[in-house]
Amino acid sequence: MRGPSSRGKSTTLLSLIEAMERDPYFRKITQESHPNGTDKFYLADTDNGKVAVITAGDPGEGYAVSSYLSRCLDVRVIFAASRTRGSISEILSEFAIANDYAVIDTAPMFTYSDSEELSVILHNTQVASLMTMAEYILNLK
Repeated sequence: MRGPSSRGKSTTLLSLIEAMERDPYFRKITQESHPNGTDKFYLADTDNGKVAVITAGDPGEGYAVSSYLSRCLDVRVIFAASRTRGSISEILSEFAIANDYAVIDTAPMFTYSDSEELSVILHNTQVASLMTMAEYILNLK
C-alpha cells in the first residue's frame, strides 16, 4: 500500500490485521508492536500458506521493515505500507524482485470531504478488498 503521508496506509493495514484476527481461516503466528508504539508486524498461517502485514513504512523505519521482511521468506502474501518513494519503497521493491514476488501496488482510498461516514465507507471497502485479495491468492474461499 503506497501513498503520501497521512493518507491511511497504516490505519488500513491495522484494520486488515483486525479483520484477519476475526477470520478463522487466518491463524496468528505472531503480532509484534513496532517501537514507535503504533505500527505492527503480523504473521498468520492458513491452510494454503502464510500471510504477513507490515504497517511500518515511514522514513527512518527501514531497519524494522528489513527485519520483518527477513522473516517473510516463506510467506505467500505480504501487505506493507510505504510512501510513494524513498527508502521503504526501495526496500520493498528489492525484496519483491529478489524473492520473485508479484507486486500489486495499491493506495488507500482517501477523501478530502468532511464526511466521516464517507471516510468510514471508503476505509471499510479498502479493508474488504485487501481481505478478498488475500483469500483469492491463498485459495481460501
